[in-house]
Formats: sequence, C-alpha cells, structure tokens
Amino acid sequence: MARKLDGKKVAILVADDFEQVELTKPRAALDEAGAQTTIVSLKSGKIQGMNHAEKGDRFDVDLTLDQARPEKFDALMIPGGLFNPDVMRTNERALNFARYFFREGKAGRGYLSWAASFDQRGPCSRKKNHFLGQR
Repeated sequence: MARKLDGKKVAILVADDFEQVELTKPRAALDEAGAQTTIVSLKSGKIQGMNHAEKGDRFDVDLTLDQARPEKFDALMIPGGLFNPDVMRTNERALNFARYFFREGKAGRGYLSWAASFDQRGPCSRKKNHFLGQR
C-alpha cells in the first residue's frame, strides 16, 4: 500500500542547539508517511540537539548547506529551538536555501521568527508557510 508521502524528499535545515523534539517528532512522522528526510546543516559531521537548556543527542548531518541543492527537495522543514532559528536567520546561504521553497511554491515548515525574516529580508508568501498542505 502506498504511503501518503512516498517518493517525497524533505530537507531539514538545522544547526547546533536546535530543540531536539522539534526535529525528531516531525521527522518520525515524515518517515512513517514515506518521505525521505535529509538533515542539511552549515557544517559536516554531527549537530547538537537540546532538550530545553540541557544537551540532548547528536545527529549526523547528511549534507552541508554548500552541498545541498534545494531543487532536489520537495519540501523544507526548519526545527526551532534556542539558537537554531537565530543562526539560520542570520546566514545568507540558509536564507537563500529556504527562500527557494517559498519562491517555487514548495511546501515549507518553519517557525514565526523565520516568516518574519523573510518579510524583512525579501519576498515571503506567508500563505505558503505550512507543511505539505497543513496549516
């Protein structure tokens, strides 16, 4: 039986000190629905998750931002956390990667701070700030 997201590729754009549950829970749901998820980060190796103020698990980076091509993905997910949104919001490469999804009308899921970044730094379609049709 085909799953709802079979064949869909989702980039997860994340940096150190992201809120772990904001990566693991949505990623598990995406994987269960058949999506292929890829962790994209500013650096290679591992990134540090956080459980509020406590260090959580470390996660393998699949592609660096320099290696990743947004056109190879169907959707984008940006986990929140204490530092992840700020780090990504101030990195022009990360902003350009994320802007591609909005510009092309592809699904994207971020947090309100990201939507504000797009409004301040370039075109943003808030109506597209949802994930795979869910608002």
